[in-house]
Amino acid sequence: MTISLPRGTRVHPHLRHHATRSAPPWSAGERPDFPACWLGEITVHNRHHVFWVTVGQAQCNVNGQTLTVGRDQCVWIPAGTTVTSIVTEPGTVGTSALISPGNLVGQPRWLGVCDLSGADSDVLARQFSRWSMPYWTDSGSAVRNSPTPPSGTTAGVPVPYSRAARTIAESVLRDPAENTCISDWAEKLGTSGRQITRQFHAETGMSYRDWRTMVRIDRARQLLRHGESVAGCAAVVGFTSAPAFIRAFRALLGTTPGAWADIVRYHSPSAPSGNDHLHHSAVNCLGGLPPVRTMPRVNRYHILIWIRCGTGSLDLGDGQISLKAGDTIWIPAGVWHVVTLDEGAVLVPVGELPASVPMRRHLMSVVSTDEGKARDLMYRAGINYTHLRPWPFEWNDPANMLDLLPPSVTPYGRPDAVISRILESDPVKGPWTLTRWSEQLGIPLARLSARFRRETGQSFTVWLSDLRMNRARVLLSTTGTSVTRIAGEVGYPTVSGFTRAFTSRHGMTPTEFRRRYMLSVLYEEVTG
Repeated sequence: MTISLPRGTRVHPHLRHHATRSAPPWSAGERPDFPACWLGEITVHNRHHVFWVTVGQAQCNVNGQTLTVGRDQCVWIPAGTTVTSIVTEPGTVGTSALISPGNLVGQPRWLGVCDLSGADSDVLARQFSRWSMPYWTDSGSAVRNSPTPPSGTTAGVPVPYSRAARTIAESVLRDPAENTCISDWAEKLGTSGRQITRQFHAETGMSYRDWRTMVRIDRARQLLRHGESVAGCAAVVGFTSAPAFIRAFRALLGTTPGAWADIVRYHSPSAPSGNDHLHHSAVNCLGGLPPVRTMPRVNRYHILIWIRCGTGSLDLGDGQISLKAGDTIWIPAGVWHVVTLDEGAVLVPVGELPASVPMRRHLMSVVSTDEGKARDLMYRAGINYTHLRPWPFEWNDPANMLDLLPPSVTPYGRPDAVISRILESDPVKGPWTLTRWSEQLGIPLARLSARFRRETGQSFTVWLSDLRMNRARVLLSTTGTSVTRIAGEVGYPTVSGFTRAFTSRHGMTPTEFRRRYMLSVLYEEVTG
């Protein structure tokens, strides 16, 4: 049986279907097995598609052939290739992720079944989370203090946004051996060396020379991880000699390049037979697991996150919660939050619940899970954030997630009606101040302010600003709407005021953010 989704169906964590609820395929708390799943005909146009199985078996019909994907195996599907169907057997945990071609640092074996190591599975799970939870950024401070290598080209290196400084930065990022001095750059760009120096200090927190050294060390770490010699790295990234490279590396990371490479270098597993040696492992295709963090967010729904491996933290309102492998925690709707992952950590979004479920920030607690529960969490993540579905299944049915609520939450209890009204209001139409809300609700301002801070961990003014920025990022990255119109849609009377606020919060203008994070409209990206 193949279930084809309507053409143009958009599966995206920011948009929700509101179809009639149907009976869930399992009873809460009772799932000895995982129901079989189906995915109908689908084409991913602008990204590569990787499907992998953690346990069980699936049949993947693609490009006129049927591939059997077993436990700890995957299939890489190049952009533009139509998948006729994917059918999983009962008890199977399978997941998909979309990967931008620019994220590949090595070529996989296309349209063939590949074995996965544990490290490969973790890297693919990280890709799944970065696709299903957009707006991750590299954790710069963590990178500078970590001995392990980031993936990509400039993980953790802050990039200036002023025109002159950014032009120089982009040139160095393309070729770290670039050695043009500041005075020559100033002459080329029609500005002064002092102005460029001020821009680098203000926008990156370091001098141009220190910034360039950091870029060179960052690029050298990638080369070392893939087997390049210390002398070879020094020459490629622009150091005058190997000793100069070693001194700079030690000053930044506290160890020598050789010692660092011995610790972190990934080795590809030996190929058992045939042509398997012609493809790279997922680790070598996608790099490692650098430290990352989410941009600040305020969701309109509750979301459950699970730390699959590694360590990290959750800033929730005005508090911080440490997280380790196996931990799960709900992030309540309406509460400002930032998730930070350390080197080697993987977070998986498991699913969501509507804001009507009464979650209170101060009652949220970490629930630790064992290895057996991990399969259940990965199964739910797959059906909640991809096209893969059991049948019958309703995406927004709370019954699918209620059994994962912490003991402190009563699913059908009564939330704070006053605060819920504020959290669910339109941030553009207002009221725009807590004083106005106080007058409208007939509650003394001091009491209302205390209740709001207890529930969200923020003042109303800061919370409203974060909510507007959250909406602005979505509009900038998913629509072609002009910046001027977006400013109005998120509640700013002038585009200049919006641009100043956005740049202050994100370190880049709205236009620069759009260039970096623009997502293809999904009906063009995924059709089926």
